[in-house]
Amino acid sequence: MGGMRDLLTTQDKNYDPLWCSRAVVLPGYLEARKRKPKGLSRIDDCIWGWKLFRTSSHYKAVITGSERLSLIFALLQKFRFRKVPHIIMQSMWNLPGAGWKRPILRFFLRTIANSACRVVVYSRRQLQLYPREIGIPADKLVFLHSHTYLFGENHSTSRGDYIFSGGDSNRDHHTLIESVRDMPCRVVIVTHQAEAIKKLNPSSNVELINGLPLSEFNRMMAGSLAVVVALKPGKIETGGRSVYGNAMALGKTVVVADDDTGDYIHDGLDGLVVPPGNVAALRDALQRVLADPALAESLGHNARQTAKAMDPKMFYLAIFDLADLCAQRSATSLNS
Repeated sequence: MGGMRDLLTTQDKNYDPLWCSRAVVLPGYLEARKRKPKGLSRIDDCIWGWKLFRTSSHYKAVITGSERLSLIFALLQKFRFRKVPHIIMQSMWNLPGAGWKRPILRFFLRTIANSACRVVVYSRRQLQLYPREIGIPADKLVFLHSHTYLFGENHSTSRGDYIFSGGDSNRDHHTLIESVRDMPCRVVIVTHQAEAIKKLNPSSNVELINGLPLSEFNRMMAGSLAVVVALKPGKIETGGRSVYGNAMALGKTVVVADDDTGDYIHDGLDGLVVPPGNVAALRDALQRVLADPALAESLGHNARQTAKAMDPKMFYLAIFDLADLCAQRSATSLNS
């Protein structure tokens, strides 16, 4: 790498020296986001997508998530004679179940993916689903393990008196609330959707917290007796990995309701996995953990070992290798 900062990115990872050794955040972008904590407008995103497009010509490759400005950048690249290699490393893409929006979004996402050099997916299942459901060419897709987000924080773990759940994306709050209803254990749910959950009439053992800073979120997770993540069924990209991945790295017992955990959790060995949307199965799994401390301890110990595959440094190096490969192929194609 030689210390060259030759990759342009929209991803704020300034806390990590390895990431900063290669990646430069689009100048001014983070400051603009801080000035608008509720999020950039569509007009803002168009402006920043254009700025990313103009700035990118000075860099070896561009690394983005799937935020709107990166999608605008990908569209602009369609009109470029020599595209700058573009890696989309957070493709959190789903389609609506039916209706006129589905084919339009499918066409749009397929166009974006074709413009990019590679699209990173976080499960091998998506290597089949993205081509089949969205029409993304299989050779555009690369599987990498999702990474943890503990940022070097050393949280002291303990087996507290509460079950912890957190996060917002694709969460199945109905299944979670019904599975813990009147359970003889406190359940703490940290979410930005607290008002929506209140409409589900949770029982008195449920405590809702309307969002927390990430360090406090992780501290509460580290002090729980188990971490539960209930995800919606029928999704191409289910998500939730940052929460249960962090929990596993902390050595916590994880219980996940999802049908796409095979690359991260081995049921009964380093966590418990149940079908999504199944209240009875999720309740039974949680009751097993509460009734059997030895099982919970064993699952947590094994989870910590499994989570080593989610080391951020391994992920960053894989992204750098991918960017170098795309840049090399682009140069070879231009010179041929």
